[in-house]
Amino acid sequence: MQKSFETVNCNLCGSNEYKIFYPAHYEDETQAEISVKFRSSGDEKLVDQVVKCKNCGLIYVNPRLDPNLIVQGYSEGSDEMFVSQAEGRAVTFGKCLDLIEKYQKGGKILDIGTAGGT
Repeated sequence: MQKSFETVNCNLCGSNEYKIFYPAHYEDETQAEISVKFRSSGDEKLVDQVVKCKNCGLIYVNPRLDPNLIVQGYSEGSDEMFVSQAEGRAVTFGKCLDLIEKYQKGGKILDIGTAGGT
């Protein structure tokens, strides 16, 4: 399958000035098939480039996969393991949240793209 990427401006301030925060590692991608890559219980390692906006500091994926391909992947895929893993994901999330709260020094955290929503 041919992947299509789009370059995006910062979603917070609109700037197109950024520095690379985490370089792309597409050679490490293990799931090339889009319907497998975007299954709810997927554990694909981050392979996309992550950048930091030079204007406001927002950290985000850029360039990013065409959103239509992501929707296609979720729509065409099936994931029998998702329901069976829901309780374990909730426990893991709780432990991670406890750790974040332990070291948080104010501010807020917004998680966009929470996969199955746990």
